[in-house]
Amino acid sequence: MENQHAEKLKPPYGQSSWYETFFDLNQRQKIEKVDLDFIRLNIVSSKHEYKIFSGLRFLGLIKEDGSAMDKLASLRVVGDDFKKNMSETIKEAYRDLFSTIIVEKAKPENLINYFVQKHEMGSSIAGQAAKLFIFFTKKAEIPISQELLSMETEKRPKIVEKVHRKMKPATDVGKVAGPSEGIVELRYEDIRMWLPKNDTEAVKRAIRFLEFHLKELESNKT
Repeated sequence: MENQHAEKLKPPYGQSSWYETFFDLNQRQKIEKVDLDFIRLNIVSSKHEYKIFSGLRFLGLIKEDGSAMDKLASLRVVGDDFKKNMSETIKEAYRDLFSTIIVEKAKPENLINYFVQKHEMGSSIAGQAAKLFIFFTKKAEIPISQELLSMETEKRPKIVEKVHRKMKPATDVGKVAGPSEGIVELRYEDIRMWLPKNDTEAVKRAIRFLEFHLKELESNKT
């Protein structure tokens, strides 16, 4: 059985939206093969395609060459049949986890520590793996603790808009001018940004800048 090799693969980690998109595609059309090009063109166009490919193999949905397993076709159904087949898929792929942790009573740290210890993941990646596991259990309606359910829910940014009063530009060497009137301060946890108020183009430029910066950081890790 292909999924007998799942122990050698890392459990899925990353964004649940990738797998939501994949399951939606699978229900709309029969997928015969999933390779890196398929993932780039249909799910995510970045370096994350390897994560998704490995994750689908761990779940036992595709073979090493990307060919679809019978399980993948079984997830094309909807309603109770989908939940039943999804439950069987997840329980088999994560059988060691289910035999180690009582998920109905587990806390988030139980899952994270499991992925750190069993799969040698860093704490950040283990946290992503834990959230994806919870995402899968919710789709399959596998009972888990309320604490785990609350972990999977993405924290929504709490943005504080503050229009600054006009400030005199700094003229001394070494000093930076403060934000002027019409500049909105956006704060989320330890992140702060200042943008022109009601300027959608400025927001788009900020997004492009952050995406560029993210790509630089990711390329430095390789």
